[in-house]
Amino acid sequence: MRIFLIFTNMNCSFYIVILLISVFSSGPVFRTPAGFVFQDGSTKIRVINATDHSFTNVSLFSMNFDNLLPNDTLAYKELRYDSLRDDPLIYCVIDGKNLARYLTIPDKAARRFTYVIDSVTNGILHVSSYSEISE
Repeated sequence: MRIFLIFTNMNCSFYIVILLISVFSSGPVFRTPAGFVFQDGSTKIRVINATDHSFTNVSLFSMNFDNLLPNDTLAYKELRYDSLRDDPLIYCVIDGKNLARYLTIPDKAARRFTYVIDSVTNGILHVSSYSEISE
């Protein structure tokens, strides 16, 4: 009974503030000069080859990419990943050998995510990644 009385005596502005917090906390909001822009859920990924090797049949998350030349960067592609159907892997062929490596799955809030093939040692891909913050 006391709790009910406390809530009935509260100001309406309190409820409005709670409502606004719940609406705006439902997903990341990015601030732009024009105002607020809500994230639509699309993440774009790309691959950078920081090695002197050429890679063919490049695939990330079961999505095909172009061949990757030495010290080259591929264009961004929208990530279409279904954890039940797709593999969180990078696949590629180098000198006739099939190579693969598990990848970090980008956070849903990431707008752009980059994977960098840093090196190939004894048939093992060394891949780093980073997220780009956009405003």
